[in-house]
Amino acid sequence: MPFYIDMTGVLNAFKTEVTFYQEKSGYDDFGRWQTEEETKKTVYEPFVPNNRQGLYSIVTALRETGKTSQYNAVWISAETVEPNTRVEHKGKFYRVSDVKDLTDYSNVTIYYLESEEKTDGNV
Repeated sequence: MPFYIDMTGVLNAFKTEVTFYQEKSGYDDFGRWQTEEETKKTVYEPFVPNNRQGLYSIVTALRETGKTSQYNAVWISAETVEPNTRVEHKGKFYRVSDVKDLTDYSNVTIYYLESEEKTDGNV
């Protein structure tokens, strides 16, 4: 490994309360789909809300496919969560819509979140 960036200082310097809810589901030994109750966990990590219409919205544009995605928030975390995980910050709920795994050379993952309220621009 050529380099490693320890982001613990950043996580501590810009921390805010973030709660996420994970639902464990999958097939049991008999091939039946099983869903367990949601587990709730609160962490203190950086959470950056964005305005959908704002000048500084995070936009991923893929020119080859013509796909454009906009996110309402970015969560920088040392936690490992699955896409579509529910995340709560200051009374607003979001879903993990995209993940940027930086764990090959750092101790964080960046989660891109979309608001569960379709008209919510976090203004």
